[in-house]
Amino acid sequence: TGHEEGPLVVGPLKLVFEIAADAGFATKVFSREAVEPGTDGRTSVKLTDSLATGHTYYWRAMAADGANSGPYSSAVNFDVFTPIVIQAPTLVSPVDGVKVADTKPTLKVTNATRTGPAGAITYNFQISETQSFSAIVLNAVVPEGTSQTTYTATQDLAYSKTYYWRVRASDPTTTGPWSVTQWFQTPDPAPTPPPQPTPGPSPYGPVAGDQLNMSA
Repeated sequence: TGHEEGPLVVGPLKLVFEIAADAGFATKVFSREAVEPGTDGRTSVKLTDSLATGHTYYWRAMAADGANSGPYSSAVNFDVFTPIVIQAPTLVSPVDGVKVADTKPTLKVTNATRTGPAGAITYNFQISETQSFSAIVLNAVVPEGTSQTTYTATQDLAYSKTYYWRVRASDPTTTGPWSVTQWFQTPDPAPTPPPQPTPGPSPYGPVAGDQLNMSA
């Protein structure tokens, strides 16, 4: 008499997720079992620990019911990058309403701090007649200097006027926030010298060389 096997009994399925640093999954950096399937036909898992940046990782999943398991899915790779974050630069001078000595002032900032693989940094300087920057009179982009970056106005500003300025830093892919706003005053115009009196005619008439004016 032969023995007949009964139908395969499959229990509730759970999922297994794995992440490895290599395509052969010899170096696993994350593994989670018994993950409940999602109710919408999709199942997701959120990692509790951060993966090291600057690496390529591979992940796969399989289903199991506790007694039986299916095959792993094909592995898929992804990269983890450090995000680029550029902070606002710190305005150094002129600040706090100081009166500058020139109508083409030089503005100076301390370079912005940054994290991640940032590219070449440039600085956008803006000078405005209004604190809301609705009336910008100068807008310039200059390359980053060593520890500090400066910009000298390329056109004269008006005399005896208050101006506002701000700066932000950016690389080819990321733009940082605007700095706080600072302000300064331009110098007063130089006083106009009084007109010199025109000398009148000599009461003795013209005198030429060493000649004597006998009428005197």
